[in-house]
Amino acid sequence: MSVTNEAPVIDKWISQRLTASPALVSAVDGRIRADMSQPGEPFPIVMFSALSAGVDVLARTTRVMTTAVYLVKVVGQTGSYVPLQPIADLIDQALHEQESTLDGYRITCWREGIVRYGEAVDGVQFRHLGGRYRVQAHRL
Repeated sequence: MSVTNEAPVIDKWISQRLTASPALVSAVDGRIRADMSQPGEPFPIVMFSALSAGVDVLARTTRVMTTAVYLVKVVGQTGSYVPLQPIADLIDQALHEQESTLDGYRITCWREGIVRYGEAVDGVQFRHLGGRYRVQAHRL
């Protein structure tokens, strides 16, 4: 059977890489989420989501690989990036320059850039710190 959407495999790989780090899981009390947090959940939270759902690489007409860009970050209710930096470092250790196989794909990943921004919601300050990660899913 031919897979037509590699995004679920990439999501699963990222989740597995992040949750395989005991230090990261401990730092956020297990709050590692795809796309959004749970209502009322405390901070900090690690979140990941696709910025680019995927671009196929073809050999003639055969899709041999999909490449996507993911935003992976820690979000904290804080006025400073300082308490988030160790968590962002753990995210990077879990993903940057990592490669493994999953569900018939060789997955590779590297960080393309830093993500760092603040926001205020109803007068409450939040900081976002992490990276943009390029993930490639190559069919085995």
